[in-house]
Amino acid sequence: MIGMGQRATSEAFPVHEKGKPQRHATLIDRYLPCYEFEEVHRIRVHATPSRTLAAIAMMRLDEDVFVEALLRVRGAPMALIRTTGARKSPRPRFSLKDFTPLGAIGEHEIAWGLIGRFWRLGGGHERLDSVAAFERADLRGRAKLVWCFRTLLDGDTTILVTRTRVHCPDLSARILFGGYWTLIRAPSGFTRRRLLSSIRQRAEGRPVL
Repeated sequence: MIGMGQRATSEAFPVHEKGKPQRHATLIDRYLPCYEFEEVHRIRVHATPSRTLAAIAMMRLDEDVFVEALLRVRGAPMALIRTTGARKSPRPRFSLKDFTPLGAIGEHEIAWGLIGRFWRLGGGHERLDSVAAFERADLRGRAKLVWCFRTLLDGDTTILVTRTRVHCPDLSARILFGGYWTLIRAPSGFTRRRLLSSIRQRAEGRPVL
């Protein structure tokens, strides 16, 4: 997990200077070239990039028992509020459907976007129905997130990289998200590593444990 103001780089991704990409080589560079927070994880998969990307398309955030438990903990405060009658309308548990699909580049990359006040009770995310809505969304007091997976062929294996970036355009949002980021760093990294493991198992034709 990368902290505020820190960036992880590798030879597979464009090098950035002052938050501006040299080229839009990836979807995440296109939709979020400037950011203050970033998290990167990777895993080696004994499968082709196309098979790996197909496994990503089948991904569910709650298919892993540990990730499911973390999602339950995340939603516990709102569940308690509803139980006490403070809010009557049920809200579905957070899932990939809450993200805005930003597209894919062949068998090399797939990305999703999310906008909201993530530090708020219940997640504070806002569902947007199109890429255009994601690009023109009002970011005042909000954070903008892009989450991508990228496949890199390495001999007869695939290096699968997941990268998450967050941009907070104003100081108040940056401070609030920074506190939230500090709290979720460990569980967020754990969740992504578990998802990578599940994707690898599915791509390699093994049972998802």
